[in-house]
Amino acid sequence: MAIIPIEGSEGLLFSAVCKKREIIALKVILCDSPEKKAMTDKEVETQGSIGHNNVALLHRRFRMQDLIVLVLELCSTDLGKMLWKRQGTSKWMSSDEDEIRPHLRCVLETLYHLHSLKIVHHDLKPSNIFIGSEAEVKVGDFGMAFVDDEGDVDRPSYGKGKELCQTLKDPK
Repeated sequence: MAIIPIEGSEGLLFSAVCKKREIIALKVILCDSPEKKAMTDKEVETQGSIGHNNVALLHRRFRMQDLIVLVLELCSTDLGKMLWKRQGTSKWMSSDEDEIRPHLRCVLETLYHLHSLKIVHHDLKPSNIFIGSEAEVKVGDFGMAFVDDEGDVDRPSYGKGKELCQTLKDPK
């Protein structure tokens, strides 16, 4: 199996070819504390329970000492990279709105589905909206997601604990 490092924000991310000759993503997360292990277990449980075409598929996970490896569907890019296409070395240019619009519709449909399951993603941003090889939208990275036990996913939420957004909480 060939393993190639790719860009990722949390842990290490690799692309690999599995035994079935499918190209997959491997997300390697260091779980050196009970809190980090619990957070990763919650991410796996949440993402694995969704079952929606526009949620990045989590094939399985396995443990190697303090590491948890998530075997995920590999997507070719993300919405953040589509929004800003690199031109030259220092200029960025906005993408065509017609190219982005259908992807945003899929994101809204996916959010509707998540909210019907009382799941709040809580870290939705262009870099967590992946684009597959056939231009399909896949929402991913459920590390900060939670199930809203109160069932009120429509109420304003600015974060919990360290994630509290001070700008929205106390605008000045």
